[in-house]
Amino acid sequence: MIIFLKKYKSKIALMVFICALVCTVSCLLDFKTLEKQKMPGLEKKSVFMAAENTVAKNTDKAVNEPRLHAVSAALYDADDETFIYGKNMRDSMANASTTKVLTCIVALESAPGDDYVQVSQNAVSQSEVKLGLQKGEQYYLEDLLYSLMLKSHNDTAVAIAEHCGGTVEGFARMLNRKAKQIGCEDTYFITPNGLDAEDENGKHHTTAKDLALIMRYAIRNRTFLHIAQTRDYTFSEITGKRTFSVHNTNALLDRMEGVLAGKTGYTSQAAILLCMCLGKGRQDIYRQSSGVRMA
Repeated sequence: MIIFLKKYKSKIALMVFICALVCTVSCLLDFKTLEKQKMPGLEKKSVFMAAENTVAKNTDKAVNEPRLHAVSAALYDADDETFIYGKNMRDSMANASTTKVLTCIVALESAPGDDYVQVSQNAVSQSEVKLGLQKGEQYYLEDLLYSLMLKSHNDTAVAIAEHCGGTVEGFARMLNRKAKQIGCEDTYFITPNGLDAEDENGKHHTTAKDLALIMRYAIRNRTFLHIAQTRDYTFSEITGKRTFSVHNTNALLDRMEGVLAGKTGYTSQAAILLCMCLGKGRQDIYRQSSGVRMA
């Protein structure tokens, strides 16, 4: 579950912590002294996130390890353009539905929200969790993005990918190209929904470090923030014959002060994911606005 926390305190950097939890969402943090590792060229916003897998290589060690139930973690302070904590943060890991963060951003940047998206049999055939699309139906792209981010529907992810990229493979190339532009060094996406997959080039994966950079990029986009922090959304397929209501699976939107957005994720290889973003936030940038549609 990716969580963005906004603290309205001046001179406090935005931080996003990526941590991967295996078989639990319990995350106990007790930071004392955190080792700093300089990462040049990153913009002054912060991203604190977490990603998960069942494999760890113990490549990154801090001076004093926090009490963290996670396989992989990264803490990034963008005011100093610095990763200040890392635990296996360069290890390649399955990342489940955190993939949909990049899927959403690439869709936002490549097509208008009032585009008609026609549903294929490939989209319909995706495994749970799914909206229940039917072959031949049409939806507004923007509506499907709410389905993608609020309920993590796998069929809508494929419908979006085929619309924006022509094919799932074409959209995967768009995802990987964008990941490289963002600065990711060990990310390879095959599917738009994060379902476990492997091809001749390797497995669908990313790292805690790369996922932090992806999230850092995503939170710049106001439409992304608006979609991801929406609690409930109702929409219909274009003819109006079927109507759907989706509820945001991020319960922490209302349980914790300052939560901006969230994204749940689970696969057999990735287990449960948790990401947090905490720190400063300008209300004029991050507030919700009604009636937002993509240009």
